[in-house]
Amino acid sequence: MKFFILAVTFLFTIYGNAQNSRERADAIYEHYIDRLYELVDINFHGGDFYEVIRLQTVLKGIYPDDAQLNQDYVWMLGNVDQHEDALREAIDFRKKHPEVLDGYLTEAMIYRTRNLPQRIPALLEPILDKADHQNYFVLLAWAYEKMGLLKEAIRIHELRVKRNLGAETATMNIQRIKEKINQMKEQ
Repeated sequence: MKFFILAVTFLFTIYGNAQNSRERADAIYEHYIDRLYELVDINFHGGDFYEVIRLQTVLKGIYPDDAQLNQDYVWMLGNVDQHEDALREAIDFRKKHPEVLDGYLTEAMIYRTRNLPQRIPALLEPILDKADHQNYFVLLAWAYEKMGLLKEAIRIHELRVKRNLGAETATMNIQRIKEKINQMKEQ
């Protein structure tokens, strides 16, 4: 009987330790991830952008499908003038995750900062019906306006109003562009 009680106690101890070991491993992993993000913040605010990029590279290896992490990584590359790498990362993410709309937005934002409006319409028009944030519309309207396609810019702002995505500023932009068209007619 003593042997049986000893054996059962031993088995419960092993099982309990296995459970505790798994919980402990999970806790250590969570702490590791939290620490990585903490170090990203510390180094970002300290101005060590190369260290931030190194840490984000590790995080991207752990979370390759994270759109926000990808966007942060792309922007950090831009902060250290690695613009071609940033664009390549944005395009790669969008192509690997065509269902993630933020990937399109990240790429379009790069074209905006690099003053390449002609690349934005082909990128954003096909997904506009799924877009749920005004930034898609703002970038597309900006691109059309920069390209001189003012009626297209108005159309996009009108879609914003219709979808109630920043309707007040969209209405002001519609009025501003209409005034611009009228001024062009007068010249």
